[in-house]
Amino acid sequence: MLARLAVAAALTALVVALVATTDHWHKRNVEFSAQEAAWFCAHGRPSSCRDFDAAAYEERWEDRELAYRIAFFTLGAFAVGLFGAAAWKRRRQPV
Repeated sequence: MLARLAVAAALTALVVALVATTDHWHKRNVEFSAQEAAWFCAHGRPSSCRDFDAAAYEERWEDRELAYRIAFFTLGAFAVGLFGAAAWKRRRQPV
């Protein structure tokens, strides 16, 4: 039972890591697009001009990144602890 919970926690940590990686990739693409649009806006293409608050966007990303890190490391530590408890329990049982 403990081993199954450990595997579930490890898989959930992996899902969190994949979501965080995908979110970071999206954040980077949005920022690159905004920088490109700002350059074109500054160089005579008013159709590229748009409002983009880079500081607010970065702040929201940092909040999400913190949540991803906390979730990943908490689930990872939980998985390691459960694996250890399962191994210890298995060793303590009489043969």
